[in-house]
Amino acid sequence: MHEPKASVPDYNKAIQLNPANAVTYNSRGWAGFELGDTAAAMNDYKKAIELDPKYPDPYNNRGWAYYVSGDTRAATDDYSKAIEIDPSFTKAYFNRAVIKMNANDFKGAMQDYTALIKLNPDDNIAWLDRGAARLGLKDPMACNDFRKAGFRQ
Repeated sequence: MHEPKASVPDYNKAIQLNPANAVTYNSRGWAGFELGDTAAAMNDYKKAIELDPKYPDPYNNRGWAYYVSGDTRAATDDYSKAIEIDPSFTKAYFNRAVIKMNANDFKGAMQDYTALIKLNPDDNIAWLDRGAARLGLKDPMACNDFRKAGFRQ
């Protein structure tokens, strides 16, 4: 089980030993975020991105921090960057789709859920959420997505 408070000193030590490791900064950022230190988390995500701009995880994690703080534009930009770097990065598609759903951009959300389903056709949540997006568009195909998600009439 991940214990953020206990892991921070280990991440600090790892950074002392290898200050060029983007993964460690990203991991410490997530631990800091879970502990409620958003500013420290954002600094760590920024450092991880500086060290390895082609590493998608800190973009996704920073996007989540932006989203939670209410900055959906910055969150969307970070999720889009993560997807640009790694078009198979399912978490970023899901997170970006959630923002689009909340903004009633059902067409945009449906596109992200469709990409997610193509990457992981067994993801029942993606089928369910795409069905909800279709429902928002008054698309009768929503029922098919709900069935794929495991719902039966």
